[in-house]
Amino acid sequence: MSKGWSLIVLLLAAVQVTASEINCNGNVTIRNSEDAKTVRENCKTIAGTLDLDIFETFNLDGLEEVLGDVVHRCPTKEKGLDYCMDASTTFNISSSTLKMINGSLALYYYRVENLDFPALNKVRREISLYNTFNLTHVNLANLEYFGTFLLQTPSLIELKLDKFKEFTSLVPYVNIWDTGKLESFDEFFQNPVNPYNVNNSVVNPFIDFHPLNVRSLTLGWTRMPSMNIRAKSELTLTLGGPKTEQMEFEGTLKIGPNVTAINRHDNLKNLTVERFDVQLSAVSDLDLSLNQVTTVSVYGNPQLRQLRLPSMAQSWKNLTLNIGANDNLLLSVVKDGSDEIIWHWPTGDMASVAIHGNMTSDFL
Repeated sequence: MSKGWSLIVLLLAAVQVTASEINCNGNVTIRNSEDAKTVRENCKTIAGTLDLDIFETFNLDGLEEVLGDVVHRCPTKEKGLDYCMDASTTFNISSSTLKMINGSLALYYYRVENLDFPALNKVRREISLYNTFNLTHVNLANLEYFGTFLLQTPSLIELKLDKFKEFTSLVPYVNIWDTGKLESFDEFFQNPVNPYNVNNSVVNPFIDFHPLNVRSLTLGWTRMPSMNIRAKSELTLTLGGPKTEQMEFEGTLKIGPNVTAINRHDNLKNLTVERFDVQLSAVSDLDLSLNQVTTVSVYGNPQLRQLRLPSMAQSWKNLTLNIGANDNLLLSVVKDGSDEIIWHWPTGDMASVAIHGNMTSDFL
């Protein structure tokens, strides 16, 4: 055989090896547009992990299910740190057909700008969009189930995720570290989700939330652990979502800096909080419309001018009440300038009362 024919045979062999690397019955690595095309045309299901080692816009229409993880990270060892930090060019990832990921969905790379999985319904383990500094649009419009959720997206403009129903992890974990330019995060929290309702799990879910530029937050989950809400800009908090009738905080609901208003949704019939703590907030008019609460602490709120204890407070049991260091607050039974009664003491025994501040003569 001549050298020319030998070279052709070797090239053909190389092509066959490359093509054979896309094996839908195992792990798959997409390195270029041709690999993406092969997956689109041949893989309805990938039985293993899908590694996205590609740095150009691509779509995976045709793929419906991945039984392992879907991962995109920068090859730091191969390309170097400077390459991974370079965000001068961006690209998009999409699939209009992908419905289920049985492992995790993880993106750890600067250059991804759009993630578009509108049909994705379930990610059994973790969704991690971390260090995705160029990510501006995320479409998970049909996502109902996932295990944990991590978000650090400083450029985020749009997040479609309004059908979330249930966690799939025995220990639900939520870390919302950077919400980018979003002014509302209602889509994530507004539905009547019970994070404890995972195979009768008794483990407390963990929620860490830093709403940097968010101005509106609706909490509609039916059962919540302790939660600390503080904001970088002015934030209006609504307790209860449009579909939520019962809501319970089993630990402390702490309201902190830059929260300017706390509202109760009209559809919420019952709101129970173990400990309600408002400290260093920007609230001016605070209405404690809680059906039941064990401890209330209102301390160090310089803009607070009116504090209301509605008639439902008469049924509170064994209340511990702490009020102090609210420099502009005048505690009164009636609203200033009217006959409206805004303060109703509990009728039963109270555990303790500590009030320091200005009050009218008829308050105590």
